[in-house]
Amino acid sequence: MAIQARQFDELLLNLYRCPMEAGRWPAVLDQVCGETGSRSAVIQILSTGSERPSSCWTIRDSESETAREEHERLMGDEVNPRMRARLRHPISQESILRDEHFFAPDDPARAELRERLAALRLGHFMSVGLPLSEHHRLALVLHRDVADNHDFSSDEQAFALRLLPHLHQSIQSCLHIEAERARARSMEGALDQLRCAFVLATADGAVRWANGAAQAIFARRDRLWVQAHQLRAASVHDTANLRRLIARVSAQGENSHPHTEHFLVLGGTQAGHPLQIMVQPVMGDASRSLDGHDRRQVMLILSEPCTAPDLPAEILEELFGLSRAEARLAAALCRGVTLGEYALERGVTIGTARFQLKQVLAKTRARRQGNLIQQLCSSVIAHGVLTSSKGSECA
Repeated sequence: MAIQARQFDELLLNLYRCPMEAGRWPAVLDQVCGETGSRSAVIQILSTGSERPSSCWTIRDSESETAREEHERLMGDEVNPRMRARLRHPISQESILRDEHFFAPDDPARAELRERLAALRLGHFMSVGLPLSEHHRLALVLHRDVADNHDFSSDEQAFALRLLPHLHQSIQSCLHIEAERARARSMEGALDQLRCAFVLATADGAVRWANGAAQAIFARRDRLWVQAHQLRAASVHDTANLRRLIARVSAQGENSHPHTEHFLVLGGTQAGHPLQIMVQPVMGDASRSLDGHDRRQVMLILSEPCTAPDLPAEILEELFGLSRAEARLAAALCRGVTLGEYALERGVTIGTARFQLKQVLAKTRARRQGNLIQQLCSSVIAHGVLTSSKGSECA
């Protein structure tokens, strides 16, 4: 019997929610099983760029997902006879495949396939598919129960073909969202390696994301932290000032340029030094979401200028062509250690330390110690290494 329009619309509503809610996929395929009389419904993206196709993206119905390991063992790419077979006839853009398209009736591989499927309680097969790209193809793979001797009907075939373009569109959206999420994770991972702290917040001060350096500042709970998803400062006055700054900058839009009104300094406490904050808009438009919430966001850039960077000597050695002893001295100077303290720490004479410093100045072309520290602390490694918990702070 043909699927009713209301049921098909309900299926499509669930299908188009899958890109944002991946957990809905098995339930959608369960409904496909119900409408086609199938025991198993699987969506695959097949890579067709090499001599032998392979699956690079797979979604299963609930029962098949529960038995995923068994499905992989018996019908994974390496052992699936269909993956080894050559199609006996060319396929069109939008194709319907049965096992007779892969195997001659007396082909031993077909008998092997039936045995493997029977172990999974699967029988008659039908696949509908179309190209996703030059070397990738989308397929909806259906199997009856092994005890069901009925082949797929014309109505069930028509249903699968009707569903196919919607699957195509939904999966394209899903792949796009997955790519954007992967890009965001990569960006977050890169920002976690920086000493500078970044916080993404909404116009009302709710924190959406913070990198590792920012989370370290929050964890100390001395100048700035998060409470009930909202930014909080050490005093009611500082909290109010920060909220006003965020609201003002977010209202100005992304075309505004940094000036004195974009900055705030939260005073030091016994537990820490002053925290400098710069606020920049991320979304400058005044658009609102469908539920009426303000969608504008700002990026807070937090800096603790009195926190000395703990620069790895082995990287300074590579970046500036220093010896290991010279690199250790340079790293110590950046942490605020004096030449005398370094000599005592390393068990060398002050004359040796001075000679090493002279060599470092020559190799970095710095005129004096102050220029050297400025050069090292503005190097790429100084921005790319999180402050060690052992790093010294300004007195």
